[in-house]
Amino acid sequence: PLAKSICLGTSELSNSRFANYIEEFPCVGLDKSTEIEHLNLINIGILNITSDISIYINLREIDLSLNGLSGLPDEFSLLENLEVCILSLNNLLYLPETFNKLKKLFCLCLNNNCLCMLPENICLLPFLKKLDLYDNNLNEIPEG
Repeated sequence: PLAKSICLGTSELSNSRFANYIEEFPCVGLDKSTEIEHLNLINIGILNITSDISIYINLREIDLSLNGLSGLPDEFSLLENLEVCILSLNNLLYLPETFNKLKKLFCLCLNNNCLCMLPENICLLPFLKKLDLYDNNLNEIPEG
């Protein structure tokens, strides 16, 4: 599709029996849609983000909350136009060390995950205004 915004998910639990279910992303059908700027992938059962995520070079906002992600590929950091990244309510154990390449990021929601540490260079994100880390297993937060 040529759409700039795609919504495949919902946070409304009452609709969960009608939800899409995609274990791996990008998936067939969306793997050629490089013009996408907004992706809503809430609560669709994603367990794995592949290295092909980097095809979404125009992506400005992604919501991957309420899935089963435990990590992200290094290629996630190639989404250089990303401004809003919502990863709440997953099972994230770590973020890529290259996360500081997301220079336009101003909102990063990581609440309700399993993070015990953050990349040291996360403080180098120049426009970051919101960083939600509630309900993780963090032992320390990088200085900056």
